[in-house]
Amino acid sequence: MEQDQRHFPDWVHQTPLMLFIHGSFWVVVFFILSGFVLPLNFFKTGRETCITGGTFRRYLRLMLPNLMIISLYYLFAKMDWFGQDTYKKIKDRSFGDFLECQLFATWYGDNSWATATWTMSVELFATFFIYLIAQTAVKYRGRFWIYFFACMFVFIPQATDYLDKRPSKNFIYKLGNIALNMPVFFFGVMFADIETWKDFRPLDSVRELHWGWKIPINTVIIAIIVSYGSYWDTGMCLSVGDGNCEFWRYVSFEWQMPVPVAHYLAANLLIFLALTSQAFQWVLGSLPFKFMGRISFSLYLVHELFTDGIMIDSYYYFIGQGYNAQDALWIIFAIYTPTLIVVAWILTLIVDEPSKNWANSLDVQSRIKRPPPRDTDESEDEYYGCWSFTKRSWFIVGFASWLVLLVIVTETYQALRTPPEHYESEIPK
Repeated sequence: MEQDQRHFPDWVHQTPLMLFIHGSFWVVVFFILSGFVLPLNFFKTGRETCITGGTFRRYLRLMLPNLMIISLYYLFAKMDWFGQDTYKKIKDRSFGDFLECQLFATWYGDNSWATATWTMSVELFATFFIYLIAQTAVKYRGRFWIYFFACMFVFIPQATDYLDKRPSKNFIYKLGNIALNMPVFFFGVMFADIETWKDFRPLDSVRELHWGWKIPINTVIIAIIVSYGSYWDTGMCLSVGDGNCEFWRYVSFEWQMPVPVAHYLAANLLIFLALTSQAFQWVLGSLPFKFMGRISFSLYLVHELFTDGIMIDSYYYFIGQGYNAQDALWIIFAIYTPTLIVVAWILTLIVDEPSKNWANSLDVQSRIKRPPPRDTDESEDEYYGCWSFTKRSWFIVGFASWLVLLVIVTETYQALRTPPEHYESEIPK
């Protein structure tokens, strides 16, 4: 099989249209957005509970959806529902290994069950640094120097590594993804900070510009976002073997601009545009974008089950039926894109949103000073009583039941199964 058969067509991955399928860029956007959203209420209100509550809830908020959605990967692998050796790396691992990884190891960078979960550890630990720097900076004059030096503490070693001026090259990478991505979150914290100033908001001067200025300025911003958000690597586009992409050769100044710098610039400008452009805010506030934002976390966690499993198996099936590579890709795209969105929506309803609500409920339930209950006829003692809280936690019983059922079904199947032949087969040539 030729190397580029499973790629998108050249007019996608060798043009700025790469922006729409460029996962690493959108991860940067998501990190900045997290840095913006998490401390926003604290900057607005100054309430201590915005920090303490967010810190208390964060692990549960991330872990519960991660545990339940990645359990689908375990199910598919154990039940031999993948072909062509897909996920053979996890099919022989035990349920105990699965639980240990999702409860603990994932949060220290283990992404062996699903590659995309590398961001989970970054998100978790970055949360605590976000809250720390937010509540520290507001107490000092010249707070942006605090942000600046916090970012430089990580960026300078990266820059010297890039220029190869350190005796130990790639020293910063020994610190791992958490340290590497921390300044990206701080960009979001700075946006949240300046957007909540009471007397003067710096971005208001941009919002109040005449449309005759805003149109050309925003056009340039969009051009930069598209150019650098779609930029991949030195002459390689999406992967080795794709050949030089002339567009990026020019915008990266003959490949001199590092990819992280391009992505940081594009991602920050995207957030800037979202905060200052009414037209862009209207687009983001439309029903399709609001819906995609709602399901985004579940979509992120489950998408690899499709892209690295079901879709690859289907691709090989169509190739075996005589379809050429590009036709097979378009058929798979037409079938599985809406399917993936529906699955992510269902998982949002039954996993993600209940997990978020329960983490919030446990946070309030566990406080020393608890707010009066709302929208209930129960007294405060009744509402915060053990039985009432247990009734509000019904879905946790559902989660536990699913995990028990999962281990019973998969272990029974493993005990009775005959090893499928496709685990020894070769990828079609």
